[in-house]
Amino acid sequence: MLSTFAAVCAMDDPKTGTESMAVFFVPEGPGETAVATSLRSIQENITREFGVVPAYVIPVARDAFPKTTSGKIQRTQLKKRLATGEFDDLLRRIDLATGKNTVPAWFLRWTWRPSRSAPTRRSSHGTTLVIDAGGSAGRAGAPADDDLRGAGLVEALGDDGAVLVDVAEEFVEHGSSHFSVNPEDIGHLDRMVQEVVRSGRGIETVVVLNPSPGILLTLGQALATGGAVRLVVGVTHALQVRDTERPVPERAALRGLAETIPTEWHGIDVSLVDVTGEVDGAATLVAESRLADKARTVAYRDGDRLVPLLEEARFGAGGDALAGGDLVLVTGGLGGVGGELCKHLLVQHQVRLLVTGRSSLDTAEDGGASEGLGRQKTVAERRETLTELEALGEVLYRRADVTDRASMGTAVAEAEQRFGTRVRAAVHLAGIFPPRLLGEETPDSLAATLSPKLEGARCLDDLLPDECLIVLFGSVYGTFGAAACGGYAVANAALRGFAASRSGPTRLVDWSNWDDLGMSRGYTLEDLEQEDGLPAQREEVGVDVDAIDLEDLLPYGGDGTFG
Repeated sequence: MLSTFAAVCAMDDPKTGTESMAVFFVPEGPGETAVATSLRSIQENITREFGVVPAYVIPVARDAFPKTTSGKIQRTQLKKRLATGEFDDLLRRIDLATGKNTVPAWFLRWTWRPSRSAPTRRSSHGTTLVIDAGGSAGRAGAPADDDLRGAGLVEALGDDGAVLVDVAEEFVEHGSSHFSVNPEDIGHLDRMVQEVVRSGRGIETVVVLNPSPGILLTLGQALATGGAVRLVVGVTHALQVRDTERPVPERAALRGLAETIPTEWHGIDVSLVDVTGEVDGAATLVAESRLADKARTVAYRDGDRLVPLLEEARFGAGGDALAGGDLVLVTGGLGGVGGELCKHLLVQHQVRLLVTGRSSLDTAEDGGASEGLGRQKTVAERRETLTELEALGEVLYRRADVTDRASMGTAVAEAEQRFGTRVRAAVHLAGIFPPRLLGEETPDSLAATLSPKLEGARCLDDLLPDECLIVLFGSVYGTFGAAACGGYAVANAALRGFAASRSGPTRLVDWSNWDDLGMSRGYTLEDLEQEDGLPAQREEVGVDVDAIDLEDLLPYGGDGTFG
């Protein structure tokens, strides 16, 4: 830095009630390389010498560095310029390179790594149930290379005590080691379990192949009333381990349920095991079922046992994905999070907005019904949000269910005609969150929670051009699960599968709860979430994320998890 052209100031931080350090300097040499070198050097030297980490290190042009005629540095002017936001754009650019404020270190993405420790075998003394769900999960049916079959697994077990269970409309006991059941009928599953136990065999392990979320739910309900059991969910095309893989979203949904089951039913030890492309998936699942390892999610590729780990996400600055005048569709845009996002898009990007939602703004006051974690916006509050948005730019609101292709298509056509341009990008926030214990869920209630997220995303994909960017707002519950959040976990895990399977540009960010915003408005369990490592996110942090080019938000080779 140039000699005599540096200043250190104390800045008040109203959020913490403390002061932070701001360093202003004039770089000695021109060019980004010299500035970057100075930034690192100043940070490192101050931290090493004084044990303080500067909150801001700001390069200032020489002719903009305030001094009196006698050469005295005018620190008050520098502090005022920082406080009033004059350096905000510069700080965003710096943060993209350093990851200090706009893109903090708790932005993470999933990666797959070989299992760190060699799993140990567990002793086996009980009966193994093998439930062949018949490739039941997936809108288009089982993929062509889906060859997991219950009979093959029983053969691989090499155990005369194994019980094969396959799918049928009616309950049939073919013998003590073969049943046909409707796996979404809790009565069938309860009866089958009772028959096995009555024959004097204790059920130690259950392996279910490619179930639907409804089947896995019902199976969990049937097993929850018994003793401890190992539940292995054997799947193909559920997890994206390699960039070229395209999971089936309904199977991806199983991860959310597998993560939630042990939070409510502590006697069930669940592992979701994806064996896509394995030469002998049945033998791999048999080996996995006999391990004492507690990995909740496992994938096998080319014989390697892989587990998901979180790593810090790295972002590129890129160019701006949105230009002034572009048309952006926002589903759920009058909700708490949606409203703040829309304001940001209008102010920072000067785009035009098509905002959709289920609410009619012409109805009487609804009192802010509870839907999800806390009290939701009233109709009057949504009208107020729309009025605020209209004052900021060009906005069209239309009532449309995001899963209804007809009403969504009408809204898109009207907006494109009004604004004279095609939809350039869509942000999908719509969803529902009815907290419910798994014991109270049904296959139908799971499907109802899943639909706005997954079918809504599919609707957008069907309506919009392939090159249209779709940004999906998901939840960390889809990855980590949580008690009383099973349906929502399933929906967000499926959303991740959709993001990985779409051919067009798609970005997914999984958020933890927002601080008294959106579905988290009025939430009373924030302390418990904090203990679980899921702090509530402030709205200004979320808005700052848009400093990253949308095209670089989270390129899908791993999803973004925020929390």
